[in-house]
Amino acid sequence: MKKVTRLISLMLIILILGGTAAYAASENKQSVSGDIYVPVKLACEAMGGQVSWDGKKQITTVKLGSNELKLFVNRCDIILNGKAKVLKEKVKVEEGRTILPLSVLNSQLGLKLTCDDYIKLISMKFIGMVKAGKTADASFLLSKSFSKYATTEFINSALAPAFSVIEPDVKTMTLAKNTVHQNVFIPFTIQTAKYNFIMRFDYNGKIDEFNQAADSSQFTYSKPSYDNSANILKKRLQSEKENGSFPVL
Repeated sequence: MKKVTRLISLMLIILILGGTAAYAASENKQSVSGDIYVPVKLACEAMGGQVSWDGKKQITTVKLGSNELKLFVNRCDIILNGKAKVLKEKVKVEEGRTILPLSVLNSQLGLKLTCDDYIKLISMKFIGMVKAGKTADASFLLSKSFSKYATTEFINSALAPAFSVIEPDVKTMTLAKNTVHQNVFIPFTIQTAKYNFIMRFDYNGKIDEFNQAADSSQFTYSKPSYDNSANILKKRLQSEKENGSFPVL
């Protein structure tokens, strides 16, 4: 019971933090083509690839299946399976991590990841990183504005203990979109009560807000038998008639 009480307290912190403004509208798209940049290492390793970094030559090498892709920082030229190619946009580095448009990874390595697939993938990876104590990696997935509120201290003191008590069911997560956010709903259960841990992503693919809410599907309403306007009117007329107060027409 103490664990449950602590968890609810932690979730209340998340709820308060989730009340901060939506930041996505004020942040610029990362890619001029409208595509989103994604961390190469995270995306490719999650798909079973291997990623290495040569600091001297500033080259990121990706091996996935039968493909080998070499990415040169701040350059548009790449090497795929020994053949030189030129991208429309430069390979970038953000906070020490190589990032690349998702469409480029799809076209060059055949990942076939949709934006929705990527958002769900990041949701699972974020929870895994928090549980494993990889706070720096988890923080990289936050939007710049939101990271001012969801600090590493918050992740360590609130999210990590929460995820150690509950087990979010990432296999049944759902995604819903609006004009500002892509909302991922991840179910979890406390005793018999069902909840959703909500991760809101901006359209740059960054986590922009946390929240939690009870799963509305567990609540049902059955109208009581007395809640019937026809029966109420009938009883009222019968009562007035018996009491001699029936209206004269």
